[in-house]
Amino acid sequence: MSPRFVCPPYSGGDTETLVARVAPDEIGYLGAIVESYEGIGIMRTRDPQFGIVEFWIIPEFREVFCALLDDLRKETEIEILDIPPASRL
Repeated sequence: MSPRFVCPPYSGGDTETLVARVAPDEIGYLGAIVESYEGIGIMRTRDPQFGIVEFWIIPEFREVFCALLDDLRKETEIEILDIPPASRL
């Protein structure tokens, strides 16, 4: 079991972005789950071949998103990457 995910501190702006690697065949499932929690954030596929996704998190729902990510990590591997989001390259 992977260690509990800890959200990085919020740095300001409209959204916080986390870049992650997931199994490519899980992208659709994870996107649907994130979308079902309307308003907490958005998942964007950055590289479908390698399973690289970005989570754009609404600051007011950061804690809810972190709890959701913890629950999802019990079902599938989600590796948070220490790389900048595509919008900041």
